[in-house]
Amino acid sequence: MMNKYELETFELNLEVYDHNALLTNELIGQYSIGLSTLYRNLNHEFYKTWVGLFDRENPNLTRGYLQLSCFIIGPNERPPVHAQDEDFGDDVEAVDSDEDEEAIARRIESIKRAQGIMQVATPDKIDKSYQMTVIVARAEGLPKMDSKIPKEGTVNPFVSARINGCVLTTAHKNNNANPKFNSKLQFPIFYPILNNKITMRIWSRHAGLKANMFIASIPEHPGPLD
Repeated sequence: MMNKYELETFELNLEVYDHNALLTNELIGQYSIGLSTLYRNLNHEFYKTWVGLFDRENPNLTRGYLQLSCFIIGPNERPPVHAQDEDFGDDVEAVDSDEDEEAIARRIESIKRAQGIMQVATPDKIDKSYQMTVIVARAEGLPKMDSKIPKEGTVNPFVSARINGCVLTTAHKNNNANPKFNSKLQFPIFYPILNNKITMRIWSRHAGLKANMFIASIPEHPGPLD
């Protein structure tokens, strides 16, 4: 039920937490899937795909791995179908071919129930040897943000970049409408790439407890989906 703009710009954000019955649940790691990237993939799906979870404070630190399947369907489309044996992958080899059908069925159900809590080794297909670098040079002609009278206001700009759900920012510049940032932001890149979306925004930093003020972003326009 999404329109084209939503399909091009929205992301599926995944977060894995350590449950705590008394205190706040602790975030272990996170990942983000671009819906447009997902829709352009074969059958509009990612099937049993491993992703590396990154630390929010240090995106170059891997905090475990998550295997997932997801798909998008549009009007008059059907969900992708996979053979039953694919639901439990390599574990099906544990079934003894000499067992009768009922025993095999019970074994398969046992395997499927256990899948959700099984500890797995580090997936060989996760490769984190790539890195994307975003260089933010400068900005010009930024508006005054903290006053209704533009000439009397100030702006304390900084830039944020979001890739794969990870957000990094430049240092802010005090009262400067034409700042030179000269900042290098480095993001880890996993293969296969499940999110090819890059979001750039510029903000004005507020002192104290006030929220930072959004100035603008690089315009996002829906692209062709074929």
